[in-house]
Amino acid sequence: MPSNRNQQINELSQDNEQEVQSEEGSEDQMIEAENREPTERDILTGQNMNEICQLEEDREAQLISKRKLRNHFDEVMAMRDDTKMITNQSFHSRIQLLDGDFKSVMNPGVATIDAQALRLLSEAQVQRTRDLKTEIESFNTDDFITHFTQLLGKRNTMDSDDDDDDEDHVQNRARGFVDWEKAGKRLMRYSRRAPTMDVMYGPLDIEHKKRKFTQRTKVVKDPTQKTAPTEVAAADLNKVREETIRLTNSIRQNLHRQPESGVNFFKFFINPNSFSQSVENLFFISFLIKEGAAAIENEDEDGNPREFPIILASEIMSKQDMAEGAYKKAQVIMELTIQDWEDAIELFDIRKPMIEHRDPTPAKSK
Repeated sequence: MPSNRNQQINELSQDNEQEVQSEEGSEDQMIEAENREPTERDILTGQNMNEICQLEEDREAQLISKRKLRNHFDEVMAMRDDTKMITNQSFHSRIQLLDGDFKSVMNPGVATIDAQALRLLSEAQVQRTRDLKTEIESFNTDDFITHFTQLLGKRNTMDSDDDDDDEDHVQNRARGFVDWEKAGKRLMRYSRRAPTMDVMYGPLDIEHKKRKFTQRTKVVKDPTQKTAPTEVAAADLNKVREETIRLTNSIRQNLHRQPESGVNFFKFFINPNSFSQSVENLFFISFLIKEGAAAIENEDEDGNPREFPIILASEIMSKQDMAEGAYKKAQVIMELTIQDWEDAIELFDIRKPMIEHRDPTPAKSK
């Protein structure tokens, strides 16, 4: 028995030592955990908790903003249904409240509530303005005089016995019983001078202007002053056609007399004495180029660009050559202004025209 007792005592002592060691180990672990640096996992866990808290706060703020805007929307709906509730002060204060609550809105869905409330508020204000316009009454001169004499008269001239008086009699009686000194003192707060009738609220009697009918005098044209359009006869057209052919052939012959290597294009067609004839020469040359009787080159034999274009005579293309495409055609639109004409004369020192100068054709008089 004593041996068993000793054995139990030994076991209990060993268990107590193990518990003490485990407690000391846990305390050491807690001290080490407090002293060690935070790991990346601990940092991320803390950040996630902060983000979760921030999201909860934002969600709560959005719910509060939505609730406020809903209340504004309901109140604006009531104002739109009863426009008499709207005053200038309430309208401006409602706008300021909506602007203040909208600053904390971050959700587009909540922002639409604010937009709808603003739209309804503007519609309510427009309806209130229309209602004010429809409630306007026209200004009645007789009522104004009656109320004026009742308020500012020396004595009550409008008693119950005068209800049957006509309008003229009422105005005549009121004219001599007005306390103008009293009226002036009462009205000086509004104006330093007497207002004219045109500033009163509402229109007075309008005198419609009568339309004046005036008889217009008929314009008689002098038959001697009439100008008839110039008639172009077939003979005149034939003359113009013959003159064009003659000048074109003359320019072709002139071009054949030039060197085979060609001549300066500007020196050839520009007439230093007449800008209009320079334009005509260019027009006639275009016919020669179209027929293949003349050619304009911008490059030399080696393909290098020239300093100025040259024009030279060439053989007229046959129909077979035109059909086979033996010659290459290129359409060019050339612009010639007076400034270009003067610059070319100065640049190339053009003194005499290479194409003969033509005397102007006298105009026919009828």
